[in-house]
Amino acid sequence: MQELLQIRFKQAFRFIESIGWGYVLVLLFILSGLGLQLIDNLLTTDSFLPTILIVLFVWMIHMKRPDRQFLELLDISLPALFLAEYSLLLIPVFTLFIIAQQWLFIAVIFLGIVPIVFVKAGLMSSQIWTMKLSLNWLPTIATEYKSGVRQYFAIFLIPYLMGLVFSYASPAVPLIPIIILSFIICSLFDPLEDKDMIVALQLKGHIVTQKIKTYTILQLLFLLPLMLVFLFFYSTYWYLLLAVVAFSMASLIFSIVYKYARYRPSRKRVMNSTAVGLFSLGFFMPLFTIGSIIAIIYFWKKAYQNINYYYAEHS
Repeated sequence: MQELLQIRFKQAFRFIESIGWGYVLVLLFILSGLGLQLIDNLLTTDSFLPTILIVLFVWMIHMKRPDRQFLELLDISLPALFLAEYSLLLIPVFTLFIIAQQWLFIAVIFLGIVPIVFVKAGLMSSQIWTMKLSLNWLPTIATEYKSGVRQYFAIFLIPYLMGLVFSYASPAVPLIPIIILSFIICSLFDPLEDKDMIVALQLKGHIVTQKIKTYTILQLLFLLPLMLVFLFFYSTYWYLLLAVVAFSMASLIFSIVYKYARYRPSRKRVMNSTAVGLFSLGFFMPLFTIGSIIAIIYFWKKAYQNINYYYAEHS
């Protein structure tokens, strides 16, 4: 079991690398502030809602596991393995509860997890989570959204539903999912289109202009339910929503212009996580705000020049 847990740690490290250390550092900065707020709330709350949400989250992970057949070939106790893995996964949660001295919450989570480890893993159909439905209703130019929804439907769905269902608990509840979803969407702009796709899109207008217009509208529509829920419960804090939505739109536009500013016909991917992470600091640390404004202007101009350099004759 020890060797398998070591493999899990290596897989987690590779997953973080695939996301990008830039995104991870910014998210840690945001979540650390959220953690301090949660500790204050946990010190005074008697609600078991957080524990129920955590147990449901673990149930979802267990039912979706794709490695059941591999694990059944090993000569180890699967319930013990599952319990060890889920306990390690919940260390940050347990740490918050320990600081807040909510021992009963920890006990309830363990009682909720124990039955999970004896249930057969991976029972939920993977087709539900890969979203293999027709996405023809999306514009042709929205290739990043189409591939992202098909591959990461569950990752989109979890924070989205949490933000909607538990929005009444705190103003941060619907705002944090907007930030997380914005980072996820930004990561979709790593792959670069091939030459034929760009030529086809350039015939309808400059690809950078098309992408910015299309994705701005799609992102606003996508986030609209979370925005409406926030305004319903916390309309007096409208300026917080405005700031978070401005961050979402700005990071989206930056991801687009950075992608095409770094475009080369022979290049397959543009790893933008570090750049987007540094750009995002301007919204959370005023010291970097001017730098973020300069960056988006610079890469916007660079993106237009770069695409024109390679495909001006197709414009």
